[in-house]
Amino acid sequence: MVQRSLAMVLLIMACIALSAGPALADQGITLLNSTSNITASGSMDANQTAAQANVSQGNVMMLNVSTNQEAQRWSTLGANLTTQGNYTGAVEAYQKAVSIDPNSSVTWFNLGNTQKAAGQPEEALKSYNRSLTLDPKNKLTWFNQANTLAVNLSRYSDAIASYDQALAIDGNYSKAWFNRGVTQQTLLLDSDAVTSYDHVLALNMNDSVAWNNRGLALQNLSLYKEANESFVNASLTDPRRTATTQTTTRGSPLPIAVPILALVLAGWCIAARRR
Repeated sequence: MVQRSLAMVLLIMACIALSAGPALADQGITLLNSTSNITASGSMDANQTAAQANVSQGNVMMLNVSTNQEAQRWSTLGANLTTQGNYTGAVEAYQKAVSIDPNSSVTWFNLGNTQKAAGQPEEALKSYNRSLTLDPKNKLTWFNQANTLAVNLSRYSDAIASYDQALAIDGNYSKAWFNRGVTQQTLLLDSDAVTSYDHVLALNMNDSVAWNNRGLALQNLSLYKEANESFVNASLTDPRRTATTQTTTRGSPLPIAVPILALVLAGWCIAARRR
């Protein structure tokens, strides 16, 4: 009876170890610094006729200055409230800012970040989309959009597409490669995940977490030798690790040696029980 119980425990441990996967990296979303959109008024023309002709245009420009200054004040308030952890108030402040100046990609970006922090991921996506309409080459916006899709909404395929957009802008964006790999593993796209981690490691060979997750993906592909090599590299690049104990803040998977050993011992116990 004891042997049978031990076998069941070991089998459960093995299944847990084999199914364990890395969690998406906790990439802190950083608010962009607010930028001033104040429009500078043109200098006076020496020619009086030209100056008179520009009066109406000058009035419009001064109106833009006033409007943008007002939007900037609301945006600054939003940043201050965000720092204080008052996300609801910050969202309201940023919404006021974009209602005054709807053409500020930075304010839409910051609004999206704050909405995400306030637990409004769907609204955050709308704000990111507005920001990207104004500035489609901002890799941070694509990255934050991807994180929102993956972490908050479990829309993994859409998240990968957004990571791809960020990487199309900056092919050396290590965080995007890493989170792309993790998201691909979530979808059981282990071969693609290995490719993503290879990009991470090409940029930083000492990323022990990337080595570890790469090992997990290779393990799922039954490439056990290559998987163990990745686990060993993870232990070599992080002195807190050992070749037999893989721990990470992005998930706590066990190396391949542990589940295999558990399965062997479980089989031995079951065979002994039958005898």
